[in-house]
Amino acid sequence: MILQKLTDLYDRFAGDESEDVREALPLYGFSLAKVVYALHLNEAGELVDKDYLRYKKRVVTGKNKDGTSKTKEMEFTKTMIVPEQEGRSQNIRAYFLCDTLTYILGNSYTPKKPETQEKKLKKFEASKALHLSEISRMNEPLLEPVKRFFAQWNPHNFEQFVQDNMPKWDDWQRMEDAVIVFRLPSGAYAHDLASVKAYAVDQASSAEGERGRCMVTGKENVVIADLHPNVKMPGGGSKFVSYNYGVLTSYNKKGGANAPIGAETAFKYTEALNMLIGTKNQRISLGDATVVYWSNGASEYEQGLKDTLQPEEEQTIAELKRRLIRYNLDKGWIDLTHVRLPVEGLTDMTIVDEDLNIKDPQPFYVLSLVANMQRLGIRFFWESTIGVNKAIITKYYNELELVRFTDKQPEFIPLYALVSATKSKMERETSPVVVDYLLQSVLTGQEYHRSLLSHLVSRIRRDHDTGYTRTALIKAILLRNHASYLERYASLVCIASMNEEERKKRRLVVLNDELASHGYLSGRLFAVLERAQDMAIGANASISDRYIGSVSTRPAVVFPLLLKLNVHHLSKIGGGMAFNFKLELERIMAHFDVNEKGVIFPRILSLEEQGLFFVGYYHQRAAMSDRLRSEKKEESNQ
Repeated sequence: MILQKLTDLYDRFAGDESEDVREALPLYGFSLAKVVYALHLNEAGELVDKDYLRYKKRVVTGKNKDGTSKTKEMEFTKTMIVPEQEGRSQNIRAYFLCDTLTYILGNSYTPKKPETQEKKLKKFEASKALHLSEISRMNEPLLEPVKRFFAQWNPHNFEQFVQDNMPKWDDWQRMEDAVIVFRLPSGAYAHDLASVKAYAVDQASSAEGERGRCMVTGKENVVIADLHPNVKMPGGGSKFVSYNYGVLTSYNKKGGANAPIGAETAFKYTEALNMLIGTKNQRISLGDATVVYWSNGASEYEQGLKDTLQPEEEQTIAELKRRLIRYNLDKGWIDLTHVRLPVEGLTDMTIVDEDLNIKDPQPFYVLSLVANMQRLGIRFFWESTIGVNKAIITKYYNELELVRFTDKQPEFIPLYALVSATKSKMERETSPVVVDYLLQSVLTGQEYHRSLLSHLVSRIRRDHDTGYTRTALIKAILLRNHASYLERYASLVCIASMNEEERKKRRLVVLNDELASHGYLSGRLFAVLERAQDMAIGANASISDRYIGSVSTRPAVVFPLLLKLNVHHLSKIGGGMAFNFKLELERIMAHFDVNEKGVIFPRILSLEEQGLFFVGYYHQRAAMSDRLRSEKKEESNQ
């Protein structure tokens, strides 16, 4: 399934001869190579000069404090289309007209990967034999300088050559084992000649090897790929299909015969995947995972999904607001928070904004990969449509929506911020498993993994820090995974009959005075007690630093102690402010059961209630902060 869709993606661009497409997706028989140097040859085949092909470009790396873009000049390697370069692993295999310094000159400075001079000479001899035989067979006069070069070049004289050609070669040690090509006396690159391109196509079509039926395309009597090309993952090449251990084979078959895939098909799916990994707009890298996505046809959505999930620019945020879709259902409206996925009945909904085209039936694919021992691991593969994926992302943002303390808190939380929120302050890196769970739920609309809520709650207890992003993610998990649990505390009235403020309360965007969850009420109560302590004594270490871990699990043990402390805090505050604190505490505690001994707090909170504790804690703090700002504003106006 995955290989079929990637092959179809390659075929989608097969007829496009534009330079941008061809540089990203070469035709069968060619490869993309990152070339660092070009060696100049004269008619006699002598090496006369070299060009450094890397170039510098200013790129945006972030934002300054004043909101302007932060740029940095970076160096990039030139990408060229060259005759196909099959993977060679540890074997000695020369490439035609484009190879590393060791293969072309028989010498290089490689302190990071030291090689014996004997092995370097073997590589040169392999390259020499290939070029002498193939150029003779091609009978191309323009390639004679290359042929003469290999016929007369002696790797043993390399150091003497460098000394004789100073200062042109004074940087040869910095070249290490760079990829190089040949520039002919005419100025053209050798691999760009029409005869060389025809040669590459002929080599690919007449390749030798075992023949059979391709399990991806179903074509009969095609050459079966023994070694599949490398997928250019961040950090190194990996193979999608590989049988390099005997234990992986079966029925006495060797290598690629265990999963017969045509050589051309292997080339197509690999180049399509390399194109996706190499683009900025259709790839997301988080943790050790690389996620790529594509559709069956040209679509603005596939180009803009990354900006949708990681918004930064004002233009993107404005577009995001446009994408947060509302539907007209009967006479009222309903948001996607209340659409269970897979999206059923989507076609029955009337769209307010027709431009959003939520019914777009064009297939859409999401693939998450990770490099593992030079072999690709598939974390997940998701197939849907662009319309359903728009619904998924909209539902995701609706679930994340949360009241903000300050304007510095992003209205739309970037995906990388969510990933960062899942790790403790004492952890350097986020757990790859957690990143995988999060990505899968965000991009496919499936429920969040059941361990994610537990993971977040434990990190809050460890750091004594809830924060906007963590609370938003906890709220999103509760809304998606535990909607039926929340409905115990909320009447199932038609959301279409609610006003905007009521809808926000229902979706836990803002403080909900009517939510009778013991966890939510405990969080609200703790927030009020914390604010009272701060107003009374302004302690450097608040009760949150000391008690938030225990009170969020065993309120009945901690609250009696905190309420006794609160009596002293209120006496210090005094006046109308103390009365307001007392009134707020009474409003919250009125929702708990009472007996002759007083308020009955829950002895222990379940995991869902612990999540609601932190949501209630955040909501109450935000409400009190908003109330304080309003009072200060009224005072200043007077």
